[in-house]
Amino acid sequence: MARWTPQLAGKTLPERVRALQGIYLKEDPFMEVEEDADGLRLIEHNCPFLNVAQHHPALCSVTINTLSRLLGVRVVREERFQNGNGLCAFRIL
Repeated sequence: MARWTPQLAGKTLPERVRALQGIYLKEDPFMEVEEDADGLRLIEHNCPFLNVAQHHPALCSVTINTLSRLLGVRVVREERFQNGNGLCAFRIL
């Protein structure tokens, strides 16, 4: 968390969301930001924790809490690997 705070300081919300595409891996090809009529979504196409999260779904709340704290806004998961969506999508509110 401390590593990200200076990188996000002074940026707009869309800039902060785009910066967090690299939360697991710099220039992560499996993360994307989508803008639609409802705002921003951070989409994860390859979860590094999927094997553990399948058996312990509470682990996923760590990602939501971390994103919320770093962005300073509410974040909800709209889609998830565990439901067969083939991705996790986080709505930035």
